[in-house]
Amino acid sequence: MDRKTIIAESLNYIENNIKNKITVDEIASNAGYTKFYFSRLFKQEMNVSIMEYVRERKMIYATREILNGTKILDVAIEYGWESHSGLLKLLKVIMVFHLRSCMQ
Repeated sequence: MDRKTIIAESLNYIENNIKNKITVDEIASNAGYTKFYFSRLFKQEMNVSIMEYVRERKMIYATREILNGTKILDVAIEYGWESHSGLLKLLKVIMVFHLRSCMQ
């Protein structure tokens, strides 16, 4: 299997399991590689670490649900945060990062 196919299948796996706790070990094992090799491969192809990608995807899904009226605590629990404050802290960090990058 070529690199692009491996990454595409891994992205599909992440999307299908986005509400579960996903680990590098689990994703790498699903692709048939060690976590070290897969992490390096993913970073080379996607220009972001595997867990950064998973966090960002979870944030996108969580944000959509919040904007559609779901309670923040319910969304936080559904996507694997232990409390709403953890989700809110992450949202704040991401928003500040994006605002700073837009201002440059």
